[in-house]
Amino acid sequence: MEYVFGYGSLIYSLSRNRTTPDKNRIFPLKIYGLARGWWAVIPVPGPGTTFLGCVEAVRYGLKEDESFVNGVAYQVTPEDLRLIDMREIGYTRIQVDLNNVQDYCNQFQPGDRVWVYTVESQEKNFPKDHYPTAELPIVQSYLDLCINGCLEIEKEFENTAGFCSDFISSTKHWSKFWVNDRIFPRRPFIHEPNAFLIDRILAENEEVRQFIQQRYIE
Repeated sequence: MEYVFGYGSLIYSLSRNRTTPDKNRIFPLKIYGLARGWWAVIPVPGPGTTFLGCVEAVRYGLKEDESFVNGVAYQVTPEDLRLIDMREIGYTRIQVDLNNVQDYCNQFQPGDRVWVYTVESQEKNFPKDHYPTAELPIVQSYLDLCINGCLEIEKEFENTAGFCSDFISSTKHWSKFWVNDRIFPRRPFIHEPNAFLIDRILAENEEVRQFIQQRYIE
């Protein structure tokens, strides 16, 4: 069997199903030896954005056992992979070593393959050169997708309490360059029902709290 591991917007069913509808059978994972952070500068139409990306932990100066990424895996077909490759343009798909996987559901069998989309660069200072900037900020609407996905996991699966906080604490390089692009931010729940809950969860993390207070509206 072949699986894709989603660690950002692919965690959330509404986002995931835009590309591969009806892939409802998912399960949570942790993958050690990877580092997730705000350093994916991917060309997209419209204003620039810095997305989440994964790199090998050693590229971020960490040992393999010092870093993990949590997310979800779901089974895919060759056609699904083709569609996801098109969606994740700018990323590089690599195979995960199953020895580095903590599988909450004991799903995998010998011979299964798990793919993850990483950010690759030959630049000497990568990923430092790709951190968020005023022109390429973190955007709240994208982060909302990710946190809503984590909330889905905590609701659906046993033994996943703290999945949201793990997502936040294991994500590197939060930044003051963080745009609150929710519509009508004085009443954000109109367009993002979990707005207040997401902000409360983010603020529970000491590192993130200093930056969430600096979010700005363009």
